[in-house]
Amino acid sequence: MRTVTNYLITNMAVGDLLMTVLCVPFTSSSVILLQHWPFGSVMCWLVSFSQAVTVFVSAFSLIAISVDRYRAIIYPLQPRVTRQHARLVILLIWLLAGGTCLPIAVTSRTWIPQRERHYRLNEYYVCQEHWESDSRQYYSLSVMLLQYFLPVLVLMYTYGRIAVEVWGKASALFEQNDSREARLTRTRRKVILMMVICVAAFTLAWLPFHVFEITTQIYPSAFEWPHIKVLFWAVHAVAMSHCCMNPVIYFTMNDKFRERLLESLGREQSRVTLECQQLNRMAGASARSTYLNSVKYDTSGV
Repeated sequence: MRTVTNYLITNMAVGDLLMTVLCVPFTSSSVILLQHWPFGSVMCWLVSFSQAVTVFVSAFSLIAISVDRYRAIIYPLQPRVTRQHARLVILLIWLLAGGTCLPIAVTSRTWIPQRERHYRLNEYYVCQEHWESDSRQYYSLSVMLLQYFLPVLVLMYTYGRIAVEVWGKASALFEQNDSREARLTRTRRKVILMMVICVAAFTLAWLPFHVFEITTQIYPSAFEWPHIKVLFWAVHAVAMSHCCMNPVIYFTMNDKFRERLLESLGREQSRVTLECQQLNRMAGASARSTYLNSVKYDTSGV
């Protein structure tokens, strides 16, 4: 399964895992449960930075996968991307994501909102980005374009062209009764459908968050609404739920992925069962040895 596409999918999975471990628990607990940031300044910039980076990694990985599929299907005679090239693309994805999100790491800090008495009296900190000028709006717009709208446009174009090519070719092959090519085309159609669903999941999951960001940028008075934190957490939760959608999609729609995963789980279960059997045999042998020794040296009945 070590193909170029699977390398890129693995890279996206790493980003999803980092999102799950570093972002989801801290954001949920600080925004909803505690309503302040108790984790310190280091975790503040680490969580803010890693959250932004992992989102960019997912978006850029989707772009790389779509471009790889586009080249393979639209231009099949061109040289294929090698696994070495895939590793370089993955490195480039992380460098671009880290460089783009560097301002978030620089501006994220903990501070006590002096305007709110509850925070001031209890010395409760919040973790937010602190910008000196209006550059925050321009940076947010740039992030939105790079992380959401650019990937959506690229994915719509590449998979649109692929769908036209694959579906049109499939119809012609079915008419010619070419069973081998038709079967291969059906497999391609299923893969493309799976990737389209992944793109749709990414688009729909992050859409409410970006609508929220645009609205609050245009109307800053929206933050005075008493339930704004609940709304923020809701759109944030929907956006971060994207990190658990991809495994479900791949397991449901990718037969090879599902077979290999079940095979791996079966091997692990077999290994554990074998170790338990060996331990039982060792325990039984030890018990028999102890019993024989006790009989050998017990002369009380003689």
